[in-house]
Amino acid sequence: MKVFALLAVSLFVSGTAMAQDNWRDAEDVFRTTGKMLDSKTVEFSIPRSDQTVMKGDTKLAPEFGLATHIKFTGTPEKAMMAADLVLLEKEVTPVVTQLQAQRLEITALHNHLFGTDPNVLFLHVSGSGTAKALATSLKAALSQTATPLGSAAAAKSTTVAAQWTTVQGVLGQKGEQKGDVFEVMVPRKDKVTEKGKAVPPFFGAAHHFFFQKAGDKVATTGEFVLLDKEVNQAIKVLNGGKFDITALHNHQLFDNPRLFYLHFWATDSPDAVARTLRRVLDMTAGGVSATTPSTTRGTPGTTTTPSGATGGTTTSPSSGTTTTPSTSTGSGRTTTTPSTGTGTGGTTTAPGTTTAPGTTTAPGTTTPPPSKGSTTTPSGTTLPGGTPPIPSATTPKR
Repeated sequence: MKVFALLAVSLFVSGTAMAQDNWRDAEDVFRTTGKMLDSKTVEFSIPRSDQTVMKGDTKLAPEFGLATHIKFTGTPEKAMMAADLVLLEKEVTPVVTQLQAQRLEITALHNHLFGTDPNVLFLHVSGSGTAKALATSLKAALSQTATPLGSAAAAKSTTVAAQWTTVQGVLGQKGEQKGDVFEVMVPRKDKVTEKGKAVPPFFGAAHHFFFQKAGDKVATTGEFVLLDKEVNQAIKVLNGGKFDITALHNHQLFDNPRLFYLHFWATDSPDAVARTLRRVLDMTAGGVSATTPSTTRGTPGTTTTPSGATGGTTTSPSSGTTTTPSTSTGSGRTTTTPSTGTGTGGTTTAPGTTTAPGTTTAPGTTTPPPSKGSTTTPSGTTLPGGTPPIPSATTPKR
């Protein structure tokens, strides 16, 4: 078994190294090492370490959402590129002019945060061709700025600070600590195309969160990648968690389905900010795949019942039986499907007895009481020990 394990690790490491070697031309242009996000997608991160950016009394680390990100997918000979350039106001026009000269597409220009000093803008760029040609064209545009090409992001820490362990536990996702910043990416599970070509989730359809210390609390910023019908649900959850909504926009011109990027800012305890972020993750199609103690998740296409309730005992519709909705979850999305009603905890309901307005249970249906120490939420999720629940959201019908 040890031999097979070592062989698997060896193949993974050699495969990663080989994939990284494939993008050597781009690395030479940017004078920095790329990071493989998946087998075909590489990312170059260039922090704006030349700038001191403040938001109120908080000094933002260059890795805290202030790095230019350049991604390539496909092959070095036939690559797609998506870049997110971090610019000062005075740099925007010279960069746009150079990008037009290099025949690269500008797809968006906007802020991600407000109230920063200096004001920072984000210019999104796309293109296709060889990785070397694309990188050379982009470098020509970046030469109009003070972006420190050749500088690397802070090294990944081998240990994770206690507050980031809390964040990982609540989100159910592992992240990376780089200097004073903790970063988490959660790819959506939808199939996304750009100009009719399928693109991997890490190319532009991944939720992206950053965390750093802010006094005795933590600050968080980042973006959720959402479908149109998810946008206002997410805003409601974030607003309820005392998050500032700082931007809402698109990044690409020809993505399908149309994706919206919702940016935010908040300062609170690690547990509090992570719980709010988790609530939004759980209501999107790109939710988390890992189950953490903070929530109970169902499997795709199954109906979830509270702990202590009689799972799978809903009765088939019969004459005079009125059905009530039960909640079904799958792939991070919650939908409402009808199922037949049951009686109240621990009682046998007599024929024709109404247990809720407009709800009639079938004769003889028995529902045992909830288990000791459990708390049942209105959404049907039971958390052990009375832990405050993470509510689920019902996807509206379109």
